[in-house]
Amino acid sequence: DVVGAPGPSMAISSAYAEITLCRDEAKFMPFETNETLWVFFLVLFSIQIGAYALGGLLRAKGFTKKPVSEIADILVNIVYLPWVIYFVVNSILVDIPYWTVEGRWLGASKNCQRFAFLYALKNIFRVIEMLIIRKSDKEANTIFLYVHHLLTGAVFGIGCWTRCLHFFGMLDALCEISSVPLNILKFWRVFEIPKDTSPYKYFYVANGIFLWITYVFFRILLFPMWMVIFLNDWYHHPEFRKGLNLWEKWSGFTSTVFLFIVSCIWFGSITRGLIRAVMGPRNTNGAREEPMSSKSNGSYEGEKNGNGIGLGGDNTKDSAYKNGNITSLRHRPRKANS
Repeated sequence: DVVGAPGPSMAISSAYAEITLCRDEAKFMPFETNETLWVFFLVLFSIQIGAYALGGLLRAKGFTKKPVSEIADILVNIVYLPWVIYFVVNSILVDIPYWTVEGRWLGASKNCQRFAFLYALKNIFRVIEMLIIRKSDKEANTIFLYVHHLLTGAVFGIGCWTRCLHFFGMLDALCEISSVPLNILKFWRVFEIPKDTSPYKYFYVANGIFLWITYVFFRILLFPMWMVIFLNDWYHHPEFRKGLNLWEKWSGFTSTVFLFIVSCIWFGSITRGLIRAVMGPRNTNGAREEPMSSKSNGSYEGEKNGNGIGLGGDNTKDSAYKNGNITSLRHRPRKANS
């Protein structure tokens, strides 16, 4: 830390030298070689192709009627999410001394670079998929998805090769923890796992509660905490920002503000969806109908309409929480046997 430097000008010069040194020699840990990153690219690309192949096979065998792109996205995340979350947690808890200003602003690590590379690559794959494979979607939330994938992909892609501010990047990346229960809910919907019979109904509701809890801690509370730490360091330790370019100064903060706004918008829908899932929807008189967990037969109209439960973080048109309407919880009478 350069707080104890003899004077402000010397402190700024010292911090600038530290940033330059950090970029040239890696302040805390050397970066991965390009060869290693190519291996990461090939592994993720192979997982993506394999997921499409397996998704096509599952659809052909009648396990689901959903589009192959939806199936592939879920299958990729089963491997991808634990992989990148491991890098995030290790970066913050092991690699970067986050308790010092120097560590937060100049800290760099291999695990952070690995995550940034994979995350940027995944966002590039997602944008390509949305443009080429998926049908056009005119819903308002779709523009949020494009901005989200392009902005965060650019921030982490560039951050992959910078040697500072890795702590703030990894603090933001903790939000991916909430994607785990979200992916489980998508899996539930795509493969039409029963939601109204034991033991599935208990796991279904429990996973929805887990999504709500992780969303609160790793999005609604995390992003404001990020901004408080960043602005506190910005105001009380200006010497550390003098050596940063304009992109490094503002891209992370802007992205975090955007993610926080979008997360708040989605959080209202998730909360309403959880209440409906646990307590049951309201009838025309305003009273609560029988909760989902007490129903014992039939399927749900939302499955027929393609509206399963999900956040909309990757596919908003399939979100059962859209506009607060959980169409997948409307009971549909069982068809008479022929």
